[in-house]
Amino acid sequence: FLEAQPILYLGCQLPLPTSPVDGMATAIKEEVDGLVAKISDKKDGQAALEGLGAIASKGSVAEPFLVAALGAILEATGDKSKNVKDAAVAAANAIVEMMSPFAV
Repeated sequence: FLEAQPILYLGCQLPLPTSPVDGMATAIKEEVDGLVAKISDKKDGQAALEGLGAIASKGSVAEPFLVAALGAILEATGDKSKNVKDAAVAAANAIVEMMSPFAV
């Protein structure tokens, strides 16, 4: 892949343009990482899984981060708590329904 090069204009280097999608993707990645870290927490696990399921509604911008988290979500389907199991199944279903068939 080609690396983006700075733009020179009248001898001055201009900053590279950024896309608002880049910032949104970074925020989603941080949100997903934070929620995945809470899955194993007895108090916050169910809420974290419900949050991950809700992020799936953000569409393709969230897909790479949710697919990466799918392993941890599927592990939570074996939790002792029925509420955590149900939240994990719901989150996994939401992710699988929104993702590309080529994502995994």
